[in-house]
Amino acid sequence: MSKAGDAGRDGENRVVACLIEAGYPDAERRRLQGVNDRGDIAGVSRGVVIEVKAAPSRYEIAEWLKETDKELANAGGDIGVCWFKIRGTRDPKRWAVMMRGDIWLKLLERWTKEA
Repeated sequence: MSKAGDAGRDGENRVVACLIEAGYPDAERRRLQGVNDRGDIAGVSRGVVIEVKAAPSRYEIAEWLKETDKELANAGGDIGVCWFKIRGTRDPKRWAVMMRGDIWLKLLERWTKEA
């Protein structure tokens, strides 16, 4: 595997470990599924798609969001996020998670209705 592939796998493993530590014991890496890819991490919650970018040479926000959208559609989910490494950090809790505005509004609505 390439250096970027190794870093990507390591990053996905770090995100899985982070999720398990946070109380999601069923979190796991998904196998690659080519054009039918449904995200990198499974087992968090039904309808949630997580794409991980752990070895970016540059931040390609638009492309990453397009990829997350496609994987969200493939999975038939309703919440899709891209969890990406910030240079100089190894802890996924210090990385960033981005999503489209419509996804944020869904989460915000759920949160404020529960409050």
